[in-house]
Amino acid sequence: MELLQTDEKKLILKSPLFRGISEAELSGVLKGLSAQRRTFRREAPVFLWGETTGMMGIVLKGSVRILQEDFWGNSTILAQIRPGDLFGEAFALAEAPLTVTARAAEAAEVLLIEGRRLLGDTPGGSPPHSVLVRNMLRVLARKNVFLTERIGHIAQRSTREKVLSYLSEQAVKTGRKRFRIPLNRQEMADYLAVDRSALSAVLSGLQSEGVLRFRKNDFTLFSEKSLKVKEKIGKK
Repeated sequence: MELLQTDEKKLILKSPLFRGISEAELSGVLKGLSAQRRTFRREAPVFLWGETTGMMGIVLKGSVRILQEDFWGNSTILAQIRPGDLFGEAFALAEAPLTVTARAAEAAEVLLIEGRRLLGDTPGGSPPHSVLVRNMLRVLARKNVFLTERIGHIAQRSTREKVLSYLSEQAVKTGRKRFRIPLNRQEMADYLAVDRSALSAVLSGLQSEGVLRFRKNDFTLFSEKSLKVKEKIGKK
């Protein structure tokens, strides 16, 4: 029985980890990685805080949330993992205990991959294996950049400063004062580590002041000051 359906193979081949791998090579590559398919009901743990699994996952169907949970059961959403997205790779490759929990946000299908298989030697120095290793280095590097950017935003003292820091960065990245952000309001609040209602209040206040205009995920910045927030922060 095939591990993946046709549409799932296409999804996997578009993921950053398998970029450059052909469909003909995929089955052999997944076998070499000891890949296995698992089904999780809503709220079921995929990975639990404190455990060492050595496994990483790619969502095939549904979605998975990455959570930071404390002793009293309170949790903060760190990321929402959607079909084609990879998660848990840093812990799997380091064979380190998890400091986060991954839970199915809804009924989910996940492809689990054994980290040590990715790092291990393959007979004859298989070209597909070399491609996977290069891809993984890129994935880890990009996530490191993402985390560095996020730390820069949440290090700001107030919700207003966090919002301006984030929006300034988006404007700088696109090179335009009008842009679309990839996060909805709850995701933006979680990303900036602020309360959603406080975020909404700040956005409304900034719009009233004429600093920006927004409609859902579309933003336009008007104030020159807001566009230079990141530069000023960097000089301090």
